[in-house]
Amino acid sequence: ETKWGVTGYVCSKYVSSKTNTIDTSSLYVRSGPGTNYDIITTISPKETFKFVNTSKYDNEKGCSDGWYKITVYKSLKNIYNYYKFT
Repeated sequence: ETKWGVTGYVCSKYVSSKTNTIDTSSLYVRSGPGTNYDIITTISPKETFKFVNTSKYDNEKGCSDGWYKITVYKSLKNIYNYYKFT
């Protein structure tokens, strides 16, 4: 986790690398490229994220299309709370 966002992996099947959007109502962001890794946050279609790398990471666990590494940006409310409580 960074000050401004969370970096993790998402199944490429649900993400458009052309439009930086997700194709589902909610998507788990995991600590590594596979369903055997912990869920560190979720992302919704309204949240902002960027690709750390548009190359896919392969893993036999849970996503046959491969995994993208992304950074999900926190809401302004979360940024405010980060500074208020740290």
